[in-house]
Amino acid sequence: MPRPRKFDTEEAVEQFMELFWANGFSAVSIKDIAQRTGLRPGSLHAAFGNKDDMFTIAFERYGQNFRDHMNIAEKGLEGAKAYLDQLVRSAIADADRKGCLIVNTAHELDAHTPAIRQKTTDRLEDMKAFFRARLSEDGISSERQCNALFGAAVSVLTLARSNQPEYTLRDIVSVAVSSTNEE
Repeated sequence: MPRPRKFDTEEAVEQFMELFWANGFSAVSIKDIAQRTGLRPGSLHAAFGNKDDMFTIAFERYGQNFRDHMNIAEKGLEGAKAYLDQLVRSAIADADRKGCLIVNTAHELDAHTPAIRQKTTDRLEDMKAFFRARLSEDGISSERQCNALFGAAVSVLTLARSNQPEYTLRDIVSVAVSSTNEE
């Protein structure tokens, strides 16, 4: 009979999610995960599987939070702007400037399984669908305008990771929203 786990699995997932988020999949080893969580590699494997499995668990956890942040009360272009402003605030508030696990994963797709590649594409499409829906609430059906807002979001998330100043991130949002408003 297997022994009961003597650790908090939710806390372990949170710890290795943070590790993957900060460093990327390729730069993280099982040894790194064991050190971060305080668990032995055998315990990690027994509880979560291999490194790919652990990343998948972390990615799913992050993906749910990612989708939850799209629950914006404002509608139309104001809702799109509110979401972009939220991204800037979150990026700046993160002392480690990790960016976004999904966008970060898109930068190293070749290191991932086909399933993670598809999940990454799906999450990015969720973001585009969010912008498409907000614009349609204002009667705007331009894919070009949707792409401008999506591009601004990805830019904010990418540039935040490279420690760009807040005013740069806010300018990106402002220009994307105002150009959408003009068309």
